[in-house]
Formats: sequence, C-alpha cells, structure tokens
Amino acid sequence: MSTYNINPELNQALEASLAHPDDFMYNLLFAYGLLAYPVIAPVDLFSVSLQDKKGLPVFTDEAAHATFLSRLDPNFASSWSTQLLPEILNMIRENALPVDMIAFNLRTTQDAETRNMAYFGVAELLSFITERLALVGVVDTAENQTLTDKTKKAYYVPHFVGTGRENPDDIKRVFMTVKAIDGKEYIPVFDNLMSLRHWYQDSTAIQSFLDNHGTITAMKLTDIQHPESGVNILDGLSGLAINPFDLEAADFEKALFPWPQEY
Repeated sequence: MSTYNINPELNQALEASLAHPDDFMYNLLFAYGLLAYPVIAPVDLFSVSLQDKKGLPVFTDEAAHATFLSRLDPNFASSWSTQLLPEILNMIRENALPVDMIAFNLRTTQDAETRNMAYFGVAELLSFITERLALVGVVDTAENQTLTDKTKKAYYVPHFVGTGRENPDDIKRVFMTVKAIDGKEYIPVFDNLMSLRHWYQDSTAIQSFLDNHGTITAMKLTDIQHPESGVNILDGLSGLAINPFDLEAADFEKALFPWPQEY
C-alpha cells in the first residue's frame, strides 16, 4: 500500500536522464518532472555525510525510501512528507542551510545497485532546472495554451544551428521538415510538451536531429520568419506543421499552417 502516493513519472524521468545524460528531451522531461511532481523529503531538512560533502536525502520511489529508513539509526527520529524540489532548493539557498548536494534515492553499500540513485550539487541542480524550464515557461503556460491565433503562439521548434567559417557570429539556422502529400515541406513545431514528446519518440523522425546535434528553442512565427539575429534558412518551405505527430497519417493535412500573406 502506498504511503505517499508519489507519481511514478518522476522516477522514470530521473532514470531516463541518468541513462542518457546528454539527451535533450530526457533532461527536459526530468526538469519538468521536478517542477510538476513532489519528492519524498524530510519535514525538518537534515543532511548526511557523503565523503566530504553534506547531502540532503530525497526519494522518487517509496521502495528506496523504505530501504533508507531501515538503515537509519533507530534512535534518530525523522518525519517525511511530499515536497516539490524547487521549493526545497529555494529554502536551502534562502536560509543558507548546510547542504551541498541533493542525494536522490540514497542507498548504502549494503544495498543493491539501483538505476535511480544520483547526487547533484545544489547550485548545479538549480541551474539545470532553471535553464530547461525557461523553455517550458514560454510554451507550456496557461496564457500561451489559450491563444487561438497561431501567428501569436510560441512553439517548441527543433532546428540546427551553424556558424560561418570566417565569422563565428554569422549564425544560420536550418529547420527540421515534414513533407505533405503534394510534396511541399513544412517545419514541424509543437505547442505543448506532450506533442513534442510524441515527435521525439518517433525514432525515424528524429534520427537526423540526434545525429547532427539539433537543438530546440521556443519561437513564434515572427521569430522563425524574421529572426532578430542570424539567418533562418526557409527556402522552399511552405509553412508550419503544428503538432503533426499527434495525428494519424490520414489527418496529417490538418496540422499544416501555410505562411500567412502578411508575413
């Protein structure tokens, strides 16, 4: 029987991020999970010695937490609750608490290896979350989600960034494309994290993105067609395909949004 009823998606995201540390999407989903789902943490924050560092134990699954409690000194009393990690990190920083690291699913040498144990420096983890959620904070907001004007909406946009050989400041962006039945090509864009994930889970669709070290940024239509810096290569492209991987093949045309005349 569950004591804390924590969402398993956070633990899954942690394991995926640890298994693929350089993967953009897995890291983004882990950062989002830390914002959306609580961890099990001590009510009165305390630290344990990890070599020469002080680590705060937090848990993303109850089995790891139960194992940790079984290893504690029986004379050490502690109470636990579910808390959002960003709030814990802010508390550590604002109160200058003596915590150097966040220890996820801490185990001892007596316990079996696990895929979800990890140590992150407090400053490192704050930076990790902030950098990735800056992207989510543009697209997955209530305001952006309720916009019906597609020209005003912000999207997750996969693309490649290159620089000129002679001038590193000469930035050029090349976009991923999908092809319509008539042969016209469109830029796939996504107005929510789940739709972006659907694309990322299509191994054929993202292979060139992974092979060529693509990136994802938040853009509006005007950012795509008229960037403030650099050059966006749009030759031969007919517009946007919005959340195309949410649809069955027969409904693909519904995702297409040709360039508006005024742009």
